[in-house]
Amino acid sequence: MKKFNGLSKGFMGVATVACLLFAAGVTGVPYYGSVGGEAIAVAKKVNKSNKANKTKKISADKAKKIALGDARLAEKDVTFVKVELEFENNRLVYDVEFYSGNVEYDYDIDAVSGAIISSDRDIENYSIPVQQTTVAPAADIGVEKAKEIALAHAGLSGDKVSFVKAKLDYEDGVKVYDVEFYSGNVEYDYEIDAANGAILSVDKDIENYVIPTQPSKEAPTKAQVSEISVEEAKQIALSHAGVGSARFTKAKIDYENGIKVYEIEFKVGNMEYEYDINVSNGAIISSSAEIDD
Repeated sequence: MKKFNGLSKGFMGVATVACLLFAAGVTGVPYYGSVGGEAIAVAKKVNKSNKANKTKKISADKAKKIALGDARLAEKDVTFVKVELEFENNRLVYDVEFYSGNVEYDYDIDAVSGAIISSDRDIENYSIPVQQTTVAPAADIGVEKAKEIALAHAGLSGDKVSFVKAKLDYEDGVKVYDVEFYSGNVEYDYEIDAANGAILSVDKDIENYVIPTQPSKEAPTKAQVSEISVEEAKQIALSHAGVGSARFTKAKIDYENGIKVYEIEFKVGNMEYEYDINVSNGAIISSSAEIDD
C-alpha cells in the first residue's frame, strides 16, 4: 500500500510539471511555483519558435522585389549579396543586400508585413570629383566685324567688292576668320584673329593679268623705256605697308606671268612682308603680310 502511494505521488508530480509546461506554452504567463525556472524558460523558447514557424511570412523573392522597387532598380541591373531571414529586436526580418554599379544597398524588410524597416546605401570607392574651374568663353568678334576690318585695311567699301569666302577657321591652333573678296580683277585674302580682330596675314593678287601689247616699231619715247629703281620699289612697298623703315631680306628683279617685277621682301618686328612691283610703272601686282613665327 505504501509502495502504491509512492508511485501515485510520483505520477502526480510528473503530470503537474507537464500541465505547467503546457500552460506556459499556451498562455505565455510565467509561473513561479514549485516547478523550476529553467523548465519554464525552455517552454517559452519552444513556444516562441513554434509561433515564428507558424506565422505566415512573405517569401524571399517578395522581399527582394520590395527592396528593388524602393531603389527603383531592375533585378537584371543588380547583384545580390544576401537575402536572409533574421530576428531583429524580436521581429522576423529579411536582410537584403545587393549592388548596382559601385553603390551598395542594404534593406531590413518585415518578414510578415513586407514593410521596409530600414534602408541604407553606400557608394564604394568614392572619390570627390575635382572641381572644374570656370573658364570664360573665348571672345569672338564675329564674321561681319572681320569683313569690316578687312575692307578698311584694303581701303574699300562693301558695295565695291564681291565676297568669295568669310568663314571661321584655325591656323596653328588660333581661331581666325578667313576672308576673301574681289574688287575688279584684284583678289584680297585676309586671315583675322577671331578673338581680337588683329590682321594675321593679308595677300593681294591681280587675277587674269593681261600682258601689255607689244609697242609699235616706232622709236620708244623716254617715258616708255624708263624703269623705276629698286630703291623706288622699296619705298613703294614701305608706303603701302604703312611703315617708315624695315629690314629688307630680298630686293631683286624677277618675272611674273611675263611681267618684269621687283620682288621685295622685308621684316618689321615679327611681321614679314612680300611685294611684287611692276618695274615699268611701280604698280603693286601682289602683296602679302603675315606673322613670322
